[in-house]
Amino acid sequence: MWNVGGHEAARLPMIYAAAWNTTGNEAYRHLYRRYIDDAIQQSQIPVNHVSTWGLLQMQSSLELLGSMEDDNALKTTITEIMRNIAVEARRRATKAWNDGQSLDLTTLASDWRLPDGGIKGHGPYRKVWYAIRQSGEGALAQIIAGPDHFPEEQRNMLANAIMRLNFNRVSGNGIYYLQAAYWKSRKANLYQPGTAPKTN
Repeated sequence: MWNVGGHEAARLPMIYAAAWNTTGNEAYRHLYRRYIDDAIQQSQIPVNHVSTWGLLQMQSSLELLGSMEDDNALKTTITEIMRNIAVEARRRATKAWNDGQSLDLTTLASDWRLPDGGIKGHGPYRKVWYAIRQSGEGALAQIIAGPDHFPEEQRNMLANAIMRLNFNRVSGNGIYYLQAAYWKSRKANLYQPGTAPKTN
């Protein structure tokens, strides 16, 4: 949990911050304070080389830390890192949307024991699995940064990424990220019930 990659550095103080917030136990606050400064410094990395799931996990940790931090300078740095993640996540979500346009999103995984079976390597199923998953992860990482970081074009893209699926014929876990992005967007009042997005 410590001495890890920059995209993972905020996880340990995030856990302590959550424990302190939940229990009120001052020991957790001290542990949070012990790691937070160094963690945020380590989190200032080029995010274009981090996997999309790593960006989402990083964003989730920073969201909690930013909500609890009272040091203005540290809070500003957290906000800036989250903004950078949102910009990269926007690029990833757009790529996932475009990739999915040419894929059969109902494709089932082949035998995982085969060299390119399941989600391994560069097999055909991995592309389908990742296009669906990355659409949701990319959207969610933007929304976590705040409504201003999830523009209308991306909101429409998320809605269309959801609507283009036949949920009776999807085998991957990407649908959960799409649902999470949708409900987080609803909580931020970015979608109104009964209002259809622009279709692509």
